[in-house]
Amino acid sequence: MVDLINPPRFEALLRQRLAENNQVLKAFGAKPLSFAKVHAAYRAAGDRLQPFVTSTVVLLHEATQRGAAVLFEGRRARSSTSTTALTRLSRRRTRP
Repeated sequence: MVDLINPPRFEALLRQRLAENNQVLKAFGAKPLSFAKVHAAYRAAGDRLQPFVTSTVVLLHEATQRGAAVLFEGRRARSSTSTTALTRLSRRRTRP
């Protein structure tokens, strides 16, 4: 996601990836993809998604400092940052 919202980095990575993929497409007799079209589509998506991308470490820290309830779910919830935040919330939580 970070690559997608960093236009110069994304452009360089996309050029490299498209060059590789277009060689494969040509080998199978398919029409190569247009850099301009693919780039425009992904940049539009990146621009739309950018407001939702943030540092989760900062976001979770601020939430726990406010005493907000945070739900952790899924396989990645076992990372040290998530486990630490979950532990902090569990200690502060009072039972009814």
